[in-house]
Amino acid sequence: MTEGIIPEQALYVFHPVFTSKEVNYLYPQANCATIDTFLSGTLSFSYNTYTTYSYNGKRVYSYQDIIYNNVWVLPVKLDLGFIVRDLTFEVYLWNSYFTENRTLNETEFYGQLSGCELFLGTLPLEFTPTQEKQGVLDVYVKGDSNIDGYIKFIFDIVDIDLTITGKRVIPVNFVFDCPRMSISYIIKNIKSATQKFKENRRTIVDIVKRRLKFTLEIFDKKLRGILDNIIRFGQDKTLGIPILIEQMQPTGVDNLQGFTTITVEEDISKMFNLQRADFVGIYNRKTKEFEIVEIESLETPHTINLETAIIGDFPTSITKVYPVILCYLEQFEDSFNSLQLVKYNISFREV
Repeated sequence: MTEGIIPEQALYVFHPVFTSKEVNYLYPQANCATIDTFLSGTLSFSYNTYTTYSYNGKRVYSYQDIIYNNVWVLPVKLDLGFIVRDLTFEVYLWNSYFTENRTLNETEFYGQLSGCELFLGTLPLEFTPTQEKQGVLDVYVKGDSNIDGYIKFIFDIVDIDLTITGKRVIPVNFVFDCPRMSISYIIKNIKSATQKFKENRRTIVDIVKRRLKFTLEIFDKKLRGILDNIIRFGQDKTLGIPILIEQMQPTGVDNLQGFTTITVEEDISKMFNLQRADFVGIYNRKTKEFEIVEIESLETPHTINLETAIIGDFPTSITKVYPVILCYLEQFEDSFNSLQLVKYNISFREV
């Protein structure tokens, strides 16, 4: 049998099957040694000359090029939101090269990332082809109030970044010494007038924002120092302010420490601000310890479920529970009534 180029007619009429030799090129450049057909017998072709065509081209960019032959960090960005407790996250590093090893030489922190720690093991860290390794990122509740930065992972061929943002909530417990507190509700609306000069109003959003105002006179130098620090350094911070008018008395256990559920004596279905709060504050009246915990759900009439367990020591006999809203410092005034007595008027607005 003679080798040759398959004519177009043979492909369409006899439907050949390549059996004796691997085909390295697409038709019409494929060579074959034997052609089995659906007809009886064997069909052979012989050609002495044929024309060769050459074309220029390049490989098409594909989805595979986006994923593979690179190094990755997952997640790429962590938005921590409002932080009231220690947090732990898993961080994955992946070498997506099929045939090449990669080396993580070092990691560097940039921006405001105090209170953040990354645990990956001893560097440099070797990655075999397609290997993934896991690290742990701890974010502590103690640190700068604003988290805004990134961790740079320096590999042998490329650098990749993990961006981290968030805000630590500062518990404000001086308000428990305030003799006067007022709360107002801010509702944005549209004003218009009809032909009869009557005003109509329509709310723009359904979310009600709250404003808290406190007035207190202070002799205590320590408390004055706390207020002065808030006034000087708290203007761009996120503050956790308890709403004192919805005070609740915990019951059912001797101490709240370690529990993820709080049972209170009051009917929580009647508490407007608690129903619209994401956090509660637990206050020890003796030690003045104040802890903020995120609410998971409310079960009327008396149960508050929490996202995490309560850390501090809170005997129920000397502990009160309050809804907490997150605010920023809106306005303040201080005046000296005497050398020792200072009067403060402070206003906070919900974020």
